[in-house]
Amino acid sequence: MNYHHNLCKSLHFTSGISSMREKKDAFWLVDAIASYYHEGGPIQRAADQFFRDLHFWRLTPDGNGGATLTSDADTGQPKVITQEIEFTDFKFDSDDPYVLFSGRDLTPDGKEVWVLHLPSEY
Repeated sequence: MNYHHNLCKSLHFTSGISSMREKKDAFWLVDAIASYYHEGGPIQRAADQFFRDLHFWRLTPDGNGGATLTSDADTGQPKVITQEIEFTDFKFDSDDPYVLFSGRDLTPDGKEVWVLHLPSEY
């Protein structure tokens, strides 16, 4: 089942993302990601077509109670989006980045949307 973000109708997310938001108290993370999907925003303006179709989000702890949120087309590719998070209470499982990904899709009525997934849901 897909859900859509209340403030950004072009971002949908899976039941796994919905569960993650609750378990990790990370509603703010999905809100931060959604802020980049607005009409004419960096996702739609990206020069790299592959990035527009499929991109990864990484939340990386900084070791000082904060984190960095980045998005790129794949590991080793240039970062298209970087956002410093000064403080977070996100429940990291390790010092490794927490990874999500988003792929472009069409709704049954032909509207273009992006669907945010957990890696295990692909």
